[in-house]
Amino acid sequence: MLRICALATVTLSLCLAVAALAVSPSPSVSPSASVGPSVNISPSMILADTSSYDGKPVTVTGKVANFESKKMGSYTVNSFQLCDTQCILVIDQTGAAEYSDGDQATAAGIFHATMKGPRLTFNNVVIITKSK
Repeated sequence: MLRICALATVTLSLCLAVAALAVSPSPSVSPSASVGPSVNISPSMILADTSSYDGKPVTVTGKVANFESKKMGSYTVNSFQLCDTQCILVIDQTGAAEYSDGDQATAAGIFHATMKGPRLTFNNVVIITKSK
């Protein structure tokens, strides 16, 4: 299994492409939609107890690493890691995030301890989906 795409042989581009296939843009939920209260938390706090946050809305703050933007058909998907002492992967289907590595950022979305794509499995991912 890959741990937040940290293996040197797997690039973030590959992670982004596979994750975009694994997460359908429709039906979708806006991070601000009424899916329950979002919990403000750091990456290391989520990783200390992933089962408590799995499938739940979270707001994560950390330092951006490996920011990448990719056009996927008619929409843009951004991916990056949010880090403190540990990192989680963020996949932003809205394409709205614009960061540089080293920026402090906050992402609100649904946390998934494990997300299975067609070829790869991702661990510790926050998905920000398009609103309807």
